[in-house]
Amino acid sequence: MTVLRLTTHADGPITIVELVGELNLATAPDLAAHLGRLLHEGRRYLVLDMSGLHSCDAAGMDSLRGGLVRTQLAGGVLRLAAPGEEFTDLVEPRLRRVAHADLGEAVDNLRQALADPPAETAASS
Repeated sequence: MTVLRLTTHADGPITIVELVGELNLATAPDLAAHLGRLLHEGRRYLVLDMSGLHSCDAAGMDSLRGGLVRTQLAGGVLRLAAPGEEFTDLVEPRLRRVAHADLGEAVDNLRQALADPPAETAASS
């Protein structure tokens, strides 16, 4: 059975979503729904901590892309923290190209993502 555990906590205006497990056809709708709820609640700066993500298939990439687009349409920012090398090399460039988006840089770890929030988010805290 495929499992994706999503754990969310706030650090000031920043919402951190930890992804643990597999992001694929079976679990992508869970991530999409979770990100949708956060945006509905008014959370606009989302950091996805991908350090616990074991795999991401095309459906997973689609859910990330959809989350990115929805976040941008809501005036927010979606940043990826600690993506694996495979994700950084293959998936992230596709997300940037398809969404014409600034993901912020995919950073090596969560600490980096929290240390350098977008200017408008830092100003509002």
